[in-house]
Amino acid sequence: MSDLATQMENALARIRSVLGVRVILDTMEEVQEVHILTTEERNPKQVVRDAESTLLIKFSKRVDHRKIGVVQQAEADEKVPTGEQRLKIEALRLAPTSDGPYWEVVLSTPTGLSYTGSAAKGDPSSSLQAISTATLAAVNQYAGEERFRPEDVSQLTGDPPLVLVIILWLNGSVEEKLVGVARTGDDAQEATVKATLAALNRVLHRPGHQADTWP
Repeated sequence: MSDLATQMENALARIRSVLGVRVILDTMEEVQEVHILTTEERNPKQVVRDAESTLLIKFSKRVDHRKIGVVQQAEADEKVPTGEQRLKIEALRLAPTSDGPYWEVVLSTPTGLSYTGSAAKGDPSSSLQAISTATLAAVNQYAGEERFRPEDVSQLTGDPPLVLVIILWLNGSVEEKLVGVARTGDDAQEATVKATLAALNRVLHRPGHQADTWP
């Protein structure tokens, strides 16, 4: 991450109700995306306006409001959804193979069906990314098609510390971004699985669909 992105994140993190921030710059250090995690204390539009003003005043960067995304975290966001239609974490483990260690994630449905995804562990800095990739591999298996892929996983310092996951969703011919968060607690690895599933709740679990049926 560039020094400028870090400075911007630190400045935006001082905005009232903000829990965490992720700023993505292009090679010319122009702002491409801003992801902000907040409490439910304030209207998201107010936070976006404050972010626009902060970037303009402190960094002389005029950023279109459409590049700023706000996710509000309710108390229940830290938990894996447990409704009738929800996928649950059955297992998260590091599996040794002849090609090196792999993260393996097993998700299950309320009716007992299990789906497994895996991804190479890589170096410590990319371990959480691999866990999110493995989680999405299991979800794609559940969905019966490749519709989700990870874009970014970040650990956000603060009180409480959080994991933020950004996912790309192929929605027909349009690619959309989904964002999920989870409290880290003592286990950032499990929190990454929870944040990945949280990002998918809106598109995987809709009222009126059966537990094992793709929407």
